[in-house]
Formats: sequence, structure tokens, C-alpha cells
Amino acid sequence: MKRNFLFSTAALFFVLVIGCNRISKYPIDDPARLKIDNTLLGKWVMKEDTSKLNYFIVKKKNDFKYAVTYMNKWGTHIQYEDFEMFLSKVSYTRFLNVQYYYESVQGYFFLKLIDINETGDTITTAEVADTTLSEITKPAEVRGRINRNLDNPLFFADTAHFYKVKGF
Repeated sequence: MKRNFLFSTAALFFVLVIGCNRISKYPIDDPARLKIDNTLLGKWVMKEDTSKLNYFIVKKKNDFKYAVTYMNKWGTHIQYEDFEMFLSKVSYTRFLNVQYYYESVQGYFFLKLIDINETGDTITTAEVADTTLSEITKPAEVRGRINRNLDNPLFFADTAHFYKVKGF
């Protein structure tokens, strides 16, 4: 449970305990729409995590996707997870589409980029907490549902704060 909690939070790097009902079969849009933001590259630690031995490494995979490695230290063993994410913009708000693979569940969860400070070394995110994402049957419905709920605070949960330890 703790491992899933930490991995998810990332999802930006970034999210927190994800239920399967928060996973969408479809991303917000095509990953080739919005180029990566180099501000997000680096080694990130989540402030809410009590172990500073857990962190995310975000690297450029190509012009449109990030390659992310989540590292955690459990006793004497280091475990890691690799996944991809990419940016989307819905109206005035940017989101990270984080590819999710766990056992038989595959899809995406979404992190709203709430704030990135001027120097690019702290980020605040919130997870899209729609419990019906798994029921969406058409890709365009994902973007539409998020767009309709941009200003609904109940649509988002698990706010997380990250700080950059090292840039790339």
C-alpha cells in the first residue's frame, strides 16, 4: 500500500493512492500536441513524503514525452518504477497525463499543475479525482469532463508539493 501511495503521487511525479476508478483508458489528448516543459526535468522529492530517500527522476524522452523513474529505499533494497508522462492543456490549465500500469490495470491518471514557482524548483499538483474515469468510452469525453470541471475543487484531490533537488 505504501509503495502504491508513493509511486502514484508522482505522478509528478506525482499522485497519491490511486483507485482503479481514477484510471482512464484514454489520455486527455495526443502526446504530440504540447512540447515538454524543461522546468519539469530533474530530481524531485515530494514534501509530504516523510522519507527523503524516495524521489522521482524526470528526463526528456523526446520533444513531447518525459521518462520518469521513481526510486524508493526499503531497508537495504532500492526499488524503482519507470513510466512515461506528457503534458496537455485544457483551457487555461496544464495537466500531466501519467501512464499507469499495475497488474491488469492500464491507462492514465491526470495531475493538474496548480503552481510552478518562478525559479522552477517547486511544483504543486492535484490529482483528477473523478471516480468515473474508468467508465469513459470515447477519448474526447476525457477532455470534455475535465474542461467542465476545471473550477470544481471537488474534482481534484491529493494535493502534493514537490521540490527540485537537482536539475538536468
